Amino acid sequence: MKTVSVRELKAHWSEIENQVRGGTSFLVLNRGKPAARIVPAAPREVLAWDDHLFTYRDWETDRKSTRLNSSH
Repeated sequence: MKTVSVRELKAHWSEIENQVRGGTSFLVLNRGKPAARIVPAAPREVLAWDDHLFTYRDWETDRKSTRLNSSH
């Protein structure tokens, strides 16, 4: 884990952000004392657009058929 001061963080945010995206973690120091950690975000599953639309259509179909088949 690398260390960076608050001042360096502000001055070089783009560079540090790129390193974090690449997997590097940083310990942020405020007046020489640990204040925060910056770590890469856990990867999230991203649906392909077609999968997303298919899932929504299925939900809509189920919702409509449930409405039509329910007795009120």
